[in-house]
Amino acid sequence: MSTSDEFLPHDVLTGDRLRRLFGELDAELGADGPRIEVVICGGAALALRWNDRATHDVDTLEEFPARLNAAIATVAARNGLRPDWLNHAASMFRPEGLQSEPVYEGDRISFAVATQKYLLAMKAYAARPGDIADIEMLMNEQNMDSSDLLPLVIKTYGPDRVQDRENAIALVVEAINERQDNTPHRRGPQPGIDLGL
Repeated sequence: MSTSDEFLPHDVLTGDRLRRLFGELDAELGADGPRIEVVICGGAALALRWNDRATHDVDTLEEFPARLNAAIATVAARNGLRPDWLNHAASMFRPEGLQSEPVYEGDRISFAVATQKYLLAMKAYAARPGDIADIEMLMNEQNMDSSDLLPLVIKTYGPDRVQDRENAIALVVEAINERQDNTPHRRGPQPGIDLGL
């Protein structure tokens, strides 16, 4: 994905565009009320981490005060975005003790993303087939393999919360294992072969 999103559709949100929109929200909030802290997860967290990613909305982990909802609506209308471009739909996936890293610090609002390990645990807990590629990338960045997923989710959410999700998580692990089994392994040049370099 290009670092310039000048020619992207209105609803495609790159990391750079998200930071600009966060700045607009900060300005729109005005000086009234306490500072707001928002933690982002899902595709937007990955778009803010990885330059080649984009998303269509920003899933967060907490409900918003009325003044933030009003600012979100104003920024959405100004930029041709869906009214729910910034939402709290992921609040059901919030683990205890969530750790995050800041990605935007404004005067009135700050945004942080869940750490990679928590993002991985949350995506594995959600166990959506569409997240398998993201789970694999996050596993690679953490030097983990599929056998580490269920223990990570249990450690993050606790056994009681995971019990109902265990079968779905097992299906994700199985899908990852199948993908890895079907991926051709690249081998480097064999010793003694003249590459003509």
